[in-house]
Amino acid sequence: YLVFDCEQLDGLDVSAAKAMKKLTAEAATMGVHVYFAQLSPQLVKDFVMREIITHEKDIFPSLGEAVVYIEERVLEYCNSLHVQWVDLHPAFKLNQEMQLANAGPDPFNGILIGDSARFNSPWRYCSKMKITGYRDVLFLNGQVHGNLYLVHAGMIGLFDNLPGKDSNNPDDWGSPSKIYGHGRFLNIEALAGAQSHACAVALRSGEVVYWSQEQWWRMSRE
Repeated sequence: YLVFDCEQLDGLDVSAAKAMKKLTAEAATMGVHVYFAQLSPQLVKDFVMREIITHEKDIFPSLGEAVVYIEERVLEYCNSLHVQWVDLHPAFKLNQEMQLANAGPDPFNGILIGDSARFNSPWRYCSKMKITGYRDVLFLNGQVHGNLYLVHAGMIGLFDNLPGKDSNNPDDWGSPSKIYGHGRFLNIEALAGAQSHACAVALRSGEVVYWSQEQWWRMSRE
């Protein structure tokens, strides 16, 4: 994949247009997909007229959308390869099922690989808590909250502010600035005793593990 960010581009002369058309044609013969992001409406017309762009799907409003689209295609390709390998032999499929079974209830599966690594592991010092989507709030913006959270299951969204208790308008919430899922830490400010920089709200029901200041103190000294 090749993406051109055209935010600063205001036009192409004839020679540049010919070179760009040649590049996209050669890329197509080699299986390389060329995309353009943040083209102005006039440049879109020029690129189409000069046959630099042959399909609307090659145009994206922003560079971020182009990257997300490409990432999805890459993950789809990797998943198809994964499926092919798993289907090669029943032993491969069994091994995958066993790994998934271990990863489901264990948020430290990718860190504590062997049994020996679990002696004096963080599991001994943390607590767990169930969360309910669109109901539970972990901490508020500006609050000095002492717990460090690790998402095991579910989704947590960060908002700059929360609407008032009397608000019944969904638009008052706005969009979350960030969304955290399995394996992500929240409220790392707790390690420094600093204020939280956002409001953390459960978007999908699940479970988090957390370390209080006392548990963190014990873990760092034992």
